[in-house]
Amino acid sequence: MKGTKQRAGVRAIYIALLILVLGSACRHMRFPEPTAPKEAETKQTPAEAPTESWSELAAQGRAAFRANDLPESERAYIASLDATSKFESSDVRVTTAIDNLARLASYYQGTDEREKAQALVKILAENAQEGRKGDFETAGLPMTAEAERLAEDEDFESATDLYTLSLSLIGVGKRINRPARIAAQWDLMQIYIDTSQIAKAETELNSIQEEILERFGPDSTQSVGLLIPTAQIQIANGQTGVAEETYRKVLESDLASSEQQALALQLYTEALEGLDRKEDAARLKAEFKTLGETQ
Repeated sequence: MKGTKQRAGVRAIYIALLILVLGSACRHMRFPEPTAPKEAETKQTPAEAPTESWSELAAQGRAAFRANDLPESERAYIASLDATSKFESSDVRVTTAIDNLARLASYYQGTDEREKAQALVKILAENAQEGRKGDFETAGLPMTAEAERLAEDEDFESATDLYTLSLSLIGVGKRINRPARIAAQWDLMQIYIDTSQIAKAETELNSIQEEILERFGPDSTQSVGLLIPTAQIQIANGQTGVAEETYRKVLESDLASSEQQALALQLYTEALEGLDRKEDAARLKAEFKTLGETQ
């Protein structure tokens, strides 16, 4: 459980310091509905068309949601997605049907209807595994939220699968998705650290670092924050001396926030104690007593 708390602490501090606003993703909670381009509808031949077309079912889902008939909205949206089963996975109608369902999943999560949200996220994940993917900006929201919950419950395997799928969605590389993408990568990296998959953790860290250095430069609070998981990885790789230097860079940096320094002190101390260096841990706590009092 300690690893879970550490991961949550590191993530909360780091993501809060990204400065980039996540509000662009949160606007989907207002449940906007996309309209598929007219040309997409004209591509459907009579032979393809089901008894009720995907668009008719999607319209029923929208109407039901606005009438607060969520069971009917869910039924119609799932039926709409099913009605696209014969379309190519890259068809805009498939993406639209998936995104409609994703918005409902996000709504359920926002109203704390966990089981309903989980059922829809499962459908999103199954479709993503089959190559039928929604937009990261929309479908990524409920998928990463569920992955975060799974990680908190220490179901790391399921969380990893869901994070990985979410990072494969359409448009994940767009600049507008950068904050949410980095948050997902950060969580995935911490899971890899917690489960001793260090090579994979390093891969995620390198990817995050590239983006952060590009956006904020090396002399920034955000870049200092990268030193914390760097030290965790160094400890895991047996590079204790190097890790101690890395932790001290955070503790002694004028750019580091007090929260970053407190977390670095906590992790550094626990690492020393885990190496049976309790006297060194005690001296460290005494040296940075003020930071220890903020934890």
